[in-house]
Order: sequence, then structure tokens, then C-alpha cells
Amino acid sequence: MFDGSVPHQSSSADELTAAAVRLFRKGGAPSLDEALRVVANRLGFDNVQRPTHSEMRKHAQAQEEEEVGVEGRKARIRGQLLTALSLLEGLAEKIPGSNPLLLGRAARGQLDLDPSLHLRLETDADAPHVAQAIVDLGCGEPRCTSQQILKGRVDRFDAEIRGIPLSLLRIPTAMRVSFGLDAVSGRPIACVDVDGLRALLAE
Repeated sequence: MFDGSVPHQSSSADELTAAAVRLFRKGGAPSLDEALRVVANRLGFDNVQRPTHSEMRKHAQAQEEEEVGVEGRKARIRGQLLTALSLLEGLAEKIPGSNPLLLGRAARGQLDLDPSLHLRLETDADAPHVAQAIVDLGCGEPRCTSQQILKGRVDRFDAEIRGIPLSLLRIPTAMRVSFGLDAVSGRPIACVDVDGLRALLAE
């Protein structure tokens, strides 16, 4: 269990990290990089080494546990994973054969600092069908764009559900991506389907 300390950081770097994470968590900056820039400028830490995202996540965990306790943080993460499960189950029901997947850190149950849910849906159902399914599952009206992946351009949907940002890539079956690989980079990525997420929640 993280004890609140971040090894290998100077006191200035530690102060910068803690303040930037706090600013970002309170909604005072649109991104981690912007939070670091604002805090570094405010504290005169322009020459202080910037923290890694791993160090920032550890600070976020420590700050949240100080505010709501260890069990409060666990309950928040579980709630977000249950939301993800409801999305996967709903998409599987509304778009049969689509095999919806949850990707990235969320697929390992790690939702500190970035609660976003990244989904992938392999289906030949058209974009309006997918967009309507997203709305029917309780999300706001999705913003539909496209994104380049290794095998071409695909539809991307960005929405929000219960305050949680959501992105979904619609992958046509002719452009199927191997389980456990990122569609954009081709590198390994944490990945769970409905059964995998149920198992994660049962741990």
C-alpha cells in the first residue's frame, strides 16, 4: 500500500507534484501537463524536474485516501467499474456479436487520476446504430469523429456517463484487432471483455 511518500523526488519536486495533482483533481486545470505548468510558474519551480505520470497517480491515490479513506477510494473505483460493466453488457445486448472491450488502466481496475473509460467495439453495425446504443445506455449524446488506427480510419464516439468520460472505437470486422493489442499503436494493452470485467470485480 502506498504510504504517501514518493521516493527519488526532491522536496521541491514533491511539492510540485502534490500541488499539480491537487489542482487537476479539483478541476483547476484541463490536463496534467497544464496543471504542472501553472503550479511550476506559481511556485517558481520552472527548473524542477517534472514527475512521471506514475508518481502523479501515487499522489492522487494518497490525496484521495486522506480525504475519503481507503475504503472510500475503493468504493469509488468499484462504482466506476460497475458503470463500465453495464456499458459492456448493454452494448453486447444491443449489438450482438460486437464483443465490447474495456481497455487500458481501467481494465486492471486502476482508475486513479484518470477515470476515463476506453472501449472498443468490433462490429459492422453502422455509426448511427452505435451512437443510438450509447444514448440508450444512459450516456449523453456522443460526439462522433474518426480516428486513425493501424488498419485505417474508424469511427470514434466520445460521451459521458454518470460524470465519467467515455471514448469508444467502432472497429469493422474486416479491420479486426487482436485481443490484447492497441488498435492505434499495435502495442500490448490491458484488455477485458464482459467476463473478464466480472472476474475483476469479483476479486
